[in-house]
Amino acid sequence: MSIIDVNGKAFFLDSRNFADLINGVVFDGKAGVDPKDLENMETEVLNGDEGKSYYVDVSKRWMVNGFQLSIITIENQTYVDYGMVVRNMVTESLGYSKQIKTIKSFHKKMNCSFRTIHFLSV
Repeated sequence: MSIIDVNGKAFFLDSRNFADLINGVVFDGKAGVDPKDLENMETEVLNGDEGKSYYVDVSKRWMVNGFQLSIITIENQTYVDYGMVVRNMVTESLGYSKQIKTIKSFHKKMNCSFRTIHFLSV
């Protein structure tokens, strides 16, 4: 990992900088995300099937009034890498797979069918 990547990761770990980027890109410069509503998340995504770890640079959970609105991840790049899109798809897919396993496990403990509960991931 280059020094630029390390510095970029450190910069966006600060919730104020993270929120500034999201507000500039997603909310057209308006205050949509409050830095106080962001929580750091684990950056390692495990693939239990392969036993391989994948890492993302910075991942934060956006919580408002106790509700999770979104999980936002930033990947820093110092050069054009067309493979980044595929790596992002892999880590996102593994994240969704982990959510499904967690929900199935919860439903099994509660003795209810997985099909009966609907969930929304944004």
